[in-house]
Amino acid sequence: MPSLFSQRRVPDLVKNGQNALINGNNDDALNYFKKALKRERHLNGDGSILAARILHNIGLVLASNGESLAAMNSFEEALHIRQDKLGPGSEESAETTAQMIKLLDEIRIQSGIGERKFVKGNNGTLVDIDVGTNLLEWGEYDEAERVLSECLDFVTSNKEATDDEILKAQSAMAALFRAQGKYKEAKQLYLEAMKVARKIESRALSNGIPPVFKELNTSTSSDKPLEIDISIINSIAGYAEILRKGGELWQAKDLHKKVRKILLSAKSKRLNIRCGNTIGIYSTDYVNESKSDRVVEESEIDLHLAISHTQLGCTFFALKKYNDAFLEHQAALDIRLHSLEFTDAPISESFNYCAETLCSMENNSDALPLSLHAVHVRKLEFGIRHPAFAHALSVLSKCYQGIHRSSEAFECIQWCLDICEAIFSANHANLIPNVLAKGDILHSLGYFEKAAECYRKAKDIHTTNFITGQNDLQLEEIQKKLTHATMATSNKGGSSTLNEQPYQRWKKKDGGDPVIIITDIGRDIDDAIAFMELASLERMCILNPLGVIATVAPELERAYLARVTLDSLGLSDVPVGVGSDGGGSAEVKLNSLSFLYDGEKKLLRFEPGIDLMKHILMEVEDPKSVKLVCLSSLKDVSNFMKQESDLFCSKIREVLIMGSAEYSEEKQRIMPFSGYNTNLDWESANFVYRECQERSIPTSTVTRHAAHGC
Repeated sequence: MPSLFSQRRVPDLVKNGQNALINGNNDDALNYFKKALKRERHLNGDGSILAARILHNIGLVLASNGESLAAMNSFEEALHIRQDKLGPGSEESAETTAQMIKLLDEIRIQSGIGERKFVKGNNGTLVDIDVGTNLLEWGEYDEAERVLSECLDFVTSNKEATDDEILKAQSAMAALFRAQGKYKEAKQLYLEAMKVARKIESRALSNGIPPVFKELNTSTSSDKPLEIDISIINSIAGYAEILRKGGELWQAKDLHKKVRKILLSAKSKRLNIRCGNTIGIYSTDYVNESKSDRVVEESEIDLHLAISHTQLGCTFFALKKYNDAFLEHQAALDIRLHSLEFTDAPISESFNYCAETLCSMENNSDALPLSLHAVHVRKLEFGIRHPAFAHALSVLSKCYQGIHRSSEAFECIQWCLDICEAIFSANHANLIPNVLAKGDILHSLGYFEKAAECYRKAKDIHTTNFITGQNDLQLEEIQKKLTHATMATSNKGGSSTLNEQPYQRWKKKDGGDPVIIITDIGRDIDDAIAFMELASLERMCILNPLGVIATVAPELERAYLARVTLDSLGLSDVPVGVGSDGGGSAEVKLNSLSFLYDGEKKLLRFEPGIDLMKHILMEVEDPKSVKLVCLSSLKDVSNFMKQESDLFCSKIREVLIMGSAEYSEEKQRIMPFSGYNTNLDWESANFVYRECQERSIPTSTVTRHAAHGC
């Protein structure tokens, strides 16, 4: 009889492996991944997409262990599957290629060879287009241009080059031009690629094969499905993308809809999509017998359909049709969640676009958790100097700005712009949304002149890249913002320097009992459970959280964790303060912070806990209305009561304490009893219990086991 462990589902094994890897338990991670790979191969064969993902993870673990050769072998196997199943230009292929390049760089540096350099191929040698495509996906534009230029020169000068090779080289180079902001060059190259596609279609028609697009637009249907090669679909979508980037949005929308229609027809079995060396449009009477020629599987069609939904969603977004854009991005997300792992790059892409669209729909609180996940995954998958990570930061800044956390938004967008300015040319069109976002933040902070400078810069970049009739909606938006900032400057003036900004403030809300929470989140699960319950009770209007104070050393690390946890639970409007050391040791390590990159910490700012509690209680109008929930040391409560005794007594209705207490006959009052929270600072605990009883403030004491029993 097989063991219980061997019967576990592959996704569960993969998830356990990822958790072990995040926590630094490489041996456990490798064991989980190997078991998952063995089971996946037994169920679905050697070449499944999930097997490639597992092989990629095994490569990560081996590389982390210093086993470079074994890691490279694992990455190579994963890359082979991903290129075969998803295409060489897919994000998954780029992800694995990037890890291989990173590993080779480390090997070269360690061996004293130095940084990698790409050498032009010998005469008659075609440098692999796939390498150039993956370099493009990884943001290595200069190296990608060298590789792809050589490929394009070779196929255009080689009389023996096939239409397949020509179309592939042209499409790859056009995609690079698009990423570099060279829209005119990209459009011209895509048009040439489309001519090659039409040439192939004409060849198919000469063999008596009906044109696919004409057949799809008629109500009649043949007994057998039509067929089309995936390269033609990608060419149409690529041309649509350059139209979108170039500001010709309505044409881009029509072409993206056409691509989506083809893919949906393939889903409904009216159309077969082929992937092979020979590109063509065929009926079922004409079949390419090449070994590499195959019908694309339904799971692969789904992933291509997700890309089509994403591209159409981005087009709707540029047209400011936000509801339509959100539906497209949501459709892409649904497909990817069904087909991929939660931490895969394409899922983070969908989260990022959903968050961006929600921000434009003024639903920033719902957008923030999606954006945080996108930032986390893109940081891990692409690194902190990739345009994909920069875009995630840009969206995160919009989320922060939408919930009135302007200081964090400003740090975020500045980080994004620093990355973009290092990657893109000075007038790259991709800079426009980020420069606008920075201007919006500055405008909200009252720095009208600096905001106007940003809007003028955005306008200059726009006029450099677009002519009249291209991307007019964006230009109208820029001009409107510039006008408002200019008027505000003339009416009120504006500071010329950016000063330290105020901390997040509690905003008055109706519904629920107001509460302030003192927490030492980060070591035990009870505080995390309490936060989850808090979010649920807030949505039911039972509790109204006014603020959270993180205490017990390392208190700042706990504040980071509290902030991100609240944001993930939809409580982004609840301010977080940094309390005292609570009597704890600063040497305590919080494993839960492993996901938070050091650079991200500079985005988060916290007010001292005592100041935050004072501001909250001063703004609360009703006397004796606030409940204070203490899940940790009582040192901060004691300090506040000593400094602001009258304010505390006038506004606090009840103090709820996680700990233990007993009635003392000798003292004739309730006394704190020995326990972890109490023992952190016994004097403070004793003071709080005594003062509350002397001031007639009710206290309720419960053990932490109550949280587990809820």
